[in-house]
Amino acid sequence: MCENKLKLIKTEDELIELAKEQFNTYKEWLDEFSSNLDLVKKEDRIDKIVFFFHILMLVKEVFSNFENKNFLSVPILLRSLVECFLKLEEMCTNEQFGMDRVTYSDYKEKEKILKNVEGMYSSDEKERKLNEISEKIDNLSKKLNDLEKEKDFKLTPKAKEYSNKIDDQTIYNSVFLLSKHTHCNLAQVIQLHHKNKQTVLNPIGNLIMQKEYLSLTNFIFIQSISLFNRFLSIFKLNVITQLFCATFPLSSPPLLPPQPSTHTPLAKYSHCR
Repeated sequence: MCENKLKLIKTEDELIELAKEQFNTYKEWLDEFSSNLDLVKKEDRIDKIVFFFHILMLVKEVFSNFENKNFLSVPILLRSLVECFLKLEEMCTNEQFGMDRVTYSDYKEKEKILKNVEGMYSSDEKERKLNEISEKIDNLSKKLNDLEKEKDFKLTPKAKEYSNKIDDQTIYNSVFLLSKHTHCNLAQVIQLHHKNKQTVLNPIGNLIMQKEYLSLTNFIFIQSISLFNRFLSIFKLNVITQLFCATFPLSSPPLLPPQPSTHTPLAKYSHCR
């Protein structure tokens, strides 16, 4: 997506049209990869391939929800998209992000959370478990409060690398806002980049929020292709590369061009184009 176009969007209808335009750009790739997911599940190195497919399918769902103006479902899909992207990056770069998977619904509603979960534990372990959860909530709340006092989030080296490649301020806010609305854990918020200088959160249906979600979707799509491209160059899965280029050729394709024919584990699926 052209970020310059996104900046010029003034109305919801204009945003929907831009989402449709972007989706049409990706659609043939997404359809082709999604339809062939079952074919590659039996192959070697399948963990990366499956997560890449999952990302593509989630991107497809995000655009579908934009087109249907079903904005309330978008942040839920984006949460899964962020997790799949970070997992793919872990596998493709051998980096461990050590994400702290906090699962409670809202750190601001501690008592409500404890009341909702207390029935899950037996009487002999209830007190210990509730104390542990309470401590986690307090710790998360403190971390978030500390971060709000700083001008920037503390960025990991990988996060800094992303930030240096992105100039548009919209993308800097998107993961933070997404985390606030869908309760992604703090590590995910910090890991994927972001500098946030505003404390007032926009409603999910707000046009600013929708633009940020659309921008984030595009960012993850492009970064995922880049990661998978690196994976392809290492393991020479040329058939998938050829599938991408043949299905929807671009003047500047994001994936590697087809390599000279060599034997690959996916060679028997070369007819599936």
